[in-house]
Amino acid sequence: MNDLAAERTTFVIAAEINMIAHQTKRIMLAGTIEIGRRLKDFEKKFQVHLTKILLNLGREHLAISTNRLRRELLAASNVLLNYQRSLPDGQQIERPEEYV
Repeated sequence: MNDLAAERTTFVIAAEINMIAHQTKRIMLAGTIEIGRRLKDFEKKFQVHLTKILLNLGREHLAISTNRLRRELLAASNVLLNYQRSLPDGQQIERPEEYV
């Protein structure tokens, strides 16, 4: 054991540290590149998904009737009123100045 310790000079230890640092950098670079590839693939698939949703919304938008619009507005106002009723006494829903 003492023979091994005697052969490992400061230069050998420094070379080992530099080699480990170099290997770590290569591993990190490879991992970063792989993450980038997967993010790019995710982005493409997500754009296709969003495009399909937007196309479907466009078709639905054309078919909106006044009755459906009225029902949705009433439902939204009921949600807001119920939320305001659930607030503690005296507390009100704040509205931005531009809507007052």
